[in-house]
Amino acid sequence: MSYTIEPLDAQVHVRDKFINQHGSLQNYIRSIARQDMDRDLARCFVLVDDDKVIEGYYTLNNLSIPSSHWDVAFRKKNKLTYQAIPCTLIGRLAMDSSMQGKGYGEILLFDSLKRAYEVSKTIASFAVVVDSIDQAAKDFYKKYEFHELMDTDRLYLPMKTIHSLISY
Repeated sequence: MSYTIEPLDAQVHVRDKFINQHGSLQNYIRSIARQDMDRDLARCFVLVDDDKVIEGYYTLNNLSIPSSHWDVAFRKKNKLTYQAIPCTLIGRLAMDSSMQGKGYGEILLFDSLKRAYEVSKTIASFAVVVDSIDQAAKDFYKKYEFHELMDTDRLYLPMKTIHSLISY
């Protein structure tokens, strides 16, 4: 079986078979993702098999993080003097329960980082930010050098670090 990552197409991709232990992630791909794309609120990319069944997905959109959420020393070192710092958000990254633990989450993560990095060359983005749904997700992102933002449950990875990760 081969897999590809492509933009969600509700007319082509099979969404109703996606199962995830987090009901909100399951419901999102089945019922909300297409609407978010239609309203330009998020872009959704799906990992699909040959039959176009969704095995995993992630979403990307823009956001700004207030300067107060970045460590003072980090702000000084990186000369972050604006009130809000432009970033790219991976709002959701989820795998079908049958695919978990097989390395496809890492493939989706690196695809999302590569897309975010490429867009940051045209539309400035200092870092990729993630919302981790639970401790297991937080541990997953920390394996890839994500750091915690102050006073939030979010993690971030600077574009400079992403560049070094994807430049092989």
